[in-house]
Amino acid sequence: MDTIAALAFGIVVIHALRDRGVDRPALQAKATVQAGLIAGLGLALVYGGIATIGARMAGVGSFANGAELLSYVSSLLFGSGGKLLLGVIVALACLTTAVGLVAACAQYFQELTPTVSYRTYVIVLTLFSFLMSNLGLNALIAVSVPVLTMLYPLAIVLVALSFFRRFYHGSAKVYGMALLFTGMFSLYDGLKTIGLETAWLEPLLSWAPLFSVGLGWVVPALIGAALGLMIDRPSATKRKHAA
Repeated sequence: MDTIAALAFGIVVIHALRDRGVDRPALQAKATVQAGLIAGLGLALVYGGIATIGARMAGVGSFANGAELLSYVSSLLFGSGGKLLLGVIVALACLTTAVGLVAACAQYFQELTPTVSYRTYVIVLTLFSFLMSNLGLNALIAVSVPVLTMLYPLAIVLVALSFFRRFYHGSAKVYGMALLFTGMFSLYDGLKTIGLETAWLEPLLSWAPLFSVGLGWVVPALIGAALGLMIDRPSATKRKHAA
């Protein structure tokens, strides 16, 4: 989820840097990397702590979700005030995420439809998010997990390709083919998570390495990127000669 959210937060980061006069791409990249390192270190500490809690509490019993586990541990460590402390921490953490996502989505949709104001999108997205939040964590997980299962391989491929952009000059064909091949497998995983019948697709997709552990999209993504590069090579040669 953090990788998917990062694609949206990137818009907020770039806009914030531009508002502060950082217009050069090189300086924007440097500032973004520095911020990313700080955020990455913070997330590593947080998730390391959560993983440790989960490992230590594995023998205590079963919990419906992570929120119940954290609530139990907070009460165990800090008594009745533990839940209040946890609530404040989660509220602050979620507030920053919510503000960032609402701002990023509002900016994106406002650019697509300039006739609708940024303020209107912010209000609509905030109200919609408020209504959805009252469904309960289990309901949100049930709805979001299939979608996230389909999206996270695509997000990872996009991020991975960005690191090698200079080698293929940002070719749209490389992106398109890599995402097409990845999408075939991520769609299968998403449909399977929903509970739909997907056994008929397995003979077509099970050839991929790591398919049994949900990573069957990795090799197809590499194949798709290579095919996109081959397809784009004639066009790239023409562009080079024209220049």
